Amino acid sequence: MVREVVVAGWGRISSLGADRESVARGYGVGGDAIRVVPFPVRGGALPTIPIAEAAEEALKGRCRTIPLLAERDRVVQLGGYAALDAVAEARARGLSFRGRRVGIVCGSARGATGSLEAEHGRFLEGQGVSVTTSPSTTGGVLASSIAAVCGIDAGMSIDTSMTCTSGLHALLVARALIRAGDLDIAVVVGAEAAITPFTVDQVAALRISPRFGAGEGERWPCRPFSGEEPPGPAMVLGEGAVAVVVVSEMLAGELSGPSCWIASIGCAAEVPPSLTGIGSEGENFQGAMRRALIDGCLTKENLSGIVCHAPGTPKGDRAEWRALRAVFEQLPPLITSTKWLTGHTYGASGLLSMEFADLLMAGLIPAAPPFSSYGLRGYREAVAHGIDRRHAMMINAAGFGGNAIAVVMRREG
Repeated sequence: MVREVVVAGWGRISSLGADRESVARGYGVGGDAIRVVPFPVRGGALPTIPIAEAAEEALKGRCRTIPLLAERDRVVQLGGYAALDAVAEARARGLSFRGRRVGIVCGSARGATGSLEAEHGRFLEGQGVSVTTSPSTTGGVLASSIAAVCGIDAGMSIDTSMTCTSGLHALLVARALIRAGDLDIAVVVGAEAAITPFTVDQVAALRISPRFGAGEGERWPCRPFSGEEPPGPAMVLGEGAVAVVVVSEMLAGELSGPSCWIASIGCAAEVPPSLTGIGSEGENFQGAMRRALIDGCLTKENLSGIVCHAPGTPKGDRAEWRALRAVFEQLPPLITSTKWLTGHTYGASGLLSMEFADLLMAGLIPAAPPFSSYGLRGYREAVAHGIDRRHAMMINAAGFGGNAIAVVMRREG
């Protein structure tokens, strides 16, 4: 029976860039690497963190050369960009797709929200609905379009949507299919393009995002584990996509260079106090982390660090922090989060955190956050000693509805 799955290729596009070198440089530089852009809402504007300008130009260039990509919603464009790079990297490392059972598994919380909002707006204005409205806005448009863009004869094309855990749940599905022997290779994509009028207005209604221009918070408006201090609630919407090509451990021998292994995955859920709430003790986080450790036959001492969900909301961050303290008698050396640099990319956020973890295990020295945080820690030690690559990294994600997921990765070579 296949126990572990191996990452054969990475692709990404985010606030930090559209290639691994740019992304690594951005994590190393910190806040100066990103741009924070105001998005108008009633009564002002909210800060958002779009993809990097260079990444935007790269995306436009790829859309010019691939007409199918240009015709689709931005979420497909972002996901397709990342998937193309992940597939290219896997092939460059020696992986052959020929004669293999290949699947596409995608995760997105909002899906083709830009197209849906635009089409619904035209409907309300009495302009009617076009023949392509339904197929261009359905949830399945992401996986099916990416299969076509990548030129992959996929036996399975699956879309998942489980709020902010969508990307990692897509990985969970792909891993299960590979371990069951139904797939040899899976292209897993987490993509989100939700900086759109209706979605940003929803964030404003939740009152979990600071208004643009909140003093010094304008430069880094998202501050994970910073508590209730100014600028107050600090979830900031971002956009982007990450793709991974994962294969069965039997195919790992085809790959050149070092590999990242998905050692374990744990899921859990709690009954939340409300549609938008989370239990104060983070029971969903606790369950997911404990099950990930059990699934991988790991001890708590096996972890070099945890990339937390930590979206910057006081209640959500505090719940995850309490969960960490409940599960680990002694916390791993590094506790970190990507969201102060990437914003909250919803369904893409978990896979984005996974690539950050892989970069850390490959030797990245991360920039310390330039704000006070009770939870983010270990940066000075990481700079002095690096990450112990003999150990593993855990990645957390959680979403509305009380669900949570934890993934443990290790790197070899």
